[in-house]
Amino acid sequence: MAELSFEDFLGRCSLTSIAQLELSAKRTLDAEKSAEAEVVDPDFGMDIDLRQSDDGFRVRLITRIESPRGVIVSNIGADYQVEGISVRAIGTSRILEFVNTVAIMQIIPYTRQSIADITSRVFDTPLLMPLLQNGELTFSGANE
Repeated sequence: MAELSFEDFLGRCSLTSIAQLELSAKRTLDAEKSAEAEVVDPDFGMDIDLRQSDDGFRVRLITRIESPRGVIVSNIGADYQVEGISVRAIGTSRILEFVNTVAIMQIIPYTRQSIADITSRVFDTPLLMPLLQNGELTFSGANE
């Protein structure tokens, strides 16, 4: 079989669901509220899980933020259906290209909202993540 082009793969993929898989915030007891905007550097991790039925996959974006006010963890999963081809036959490089150009941009808004919501509740003020441009957050491996 000839290698599947990215455009063909993209045309066969459809998003079936996005869900919050984990969300937590733990406030540091001696943290003081700051009037200035906090600058924190989030740690991002990504996992790709292939369905046993071989007709789709799940992408999980795990975000961990350690700030002076506490620790936040958000794990969002997006499920994709792939029509007419074995996911295992596609190869990880094509799926990774999809993750870096499409899936991350679909998941990030959910991550931003979940972090803003939980920090508003736990830290009394929301922690707002900056907008990310396409290609600004990429992964080089299938489970990173």
